[in-house]
Amino acid sequence: MFRFLLILVITLPALAFFPEPVQHSEAELQIVADLARAENSTETLQIGKRYLRNYPDDIPVCKAAQDAIGGLLEDKVAFFRTRHDELQTLASFYLYARATNFTLPEADVEAFVNKHQDNFWAWLMFMATEWHKEEADLAVAIDRAEQAVTLDGSRPEGYHFLSLAYLEADRLTDARDALEAAMICDPLNLEFREQLLDVYLKLRDADGYFALMSGVLPRQHTEISLATIGDSDTVDSQDLRGEVSLLVHWALGSEICINHTLQELNKAKLEKHLSLPIYAMHIGDKNTDPSSYITKTDRAGNEWQMEFVKSTDELDKELNLPSRPCIYVIGPDGYVHALVNGKGHSEDLIEIVVWLADEVARRRHQ
Repeated sequence: MFRFLLILVITLPALAFFPEPVQHSEAELQIVADLARAENSTETLQIGKRYLRNYPDDIPVCKAAQDAIGGLLEDKVAFFRTRHDELQTLASFYLYARATNFTLPEADVEAFVNKHQDNFWAWLMFMATEWHKEEADLAVAIDRAEQAVTLDGSRPEGYHFLSLAYLEADRLTDARDALEAAMICDPLNLEFREQLLDVYLKLRDADGYFALMSGVLPRQHTEISLATIGDSDTVDSQDLRGEVSLLVHWALGSEICINHTLQELNKAKLEKHLSLPIYAMHIGDKNTDPSSYITKTDRAGNEWQMEFVKSTDELDKELNLPSRPCIYVIGPDGYVHALVNGKGHSEDLIEIVVWLADEVARRRHQ
């Protein structure tokens, strides 16, 4: 991770962004700890309201409180509207707007922005107001988000919103730069990391991708002994060595996993676009029976060209990455070297898998 951050810092002077690690206030850290100790919804509600009372102008703290209690309130919008009517501050208005999913009249939002031209949160709210319109003007949203990050380069939310707008505008390189900046602000944020990995894949940026992955994947060989589904064979660690192979983690009953990711991989094997061995492992312990989800053929009537294997708790914990379906690329050495989330690459899944496999094989000989 430190090597990756060094790469980012070296390349940043050419960019318009000047990110720096976010400095969390003591209250921002404490509310997280207090909420983690809450034993029930009543305690959560009490903690959230207490922080809203005690830190009314600390927007990060108030956001955390809002996220915690929003689903527990009878009417979230009414609660934060009443609170704003009493306080009449930028922070209270921001939370009110956020409670509405940033759908307040733009004239009302603009009036607050005009009073707080030099405030990061005002411009972020202004951007979000445009972003959540049914027909958003991407140029306007991008301009407002760029204004926000110039006012405070330490808040990752600004770079994250900006990256989403860049992606929507198909500006992949700019989205990468914004997400890299967000990672400098908050290097442990899993959402930013996952989105940045996806952008690296779309750009076929091997150096960026593998640098970011280096601190994520298991550092040991993939040690397995998995029973296959439908016969008495097993797949063990030796089967995953000697050549690049794929281990697909899929969720029981997931329409995306079964009818999209697995289907696409099967079609690619049949059409010779993909020649790698594929092992499909369901999520869940070894006692879970996935047989009812697996037919002899895929939805197109073609026989499966992959081995379905039973899960183990140990391997599920070892791989421990949240998004499913997830395709792990295992190198000839038996190590997991790469992964791709099937859900995020519906249009170019096979091309990315083939590219990643080729990169893993190529880097082995460097």
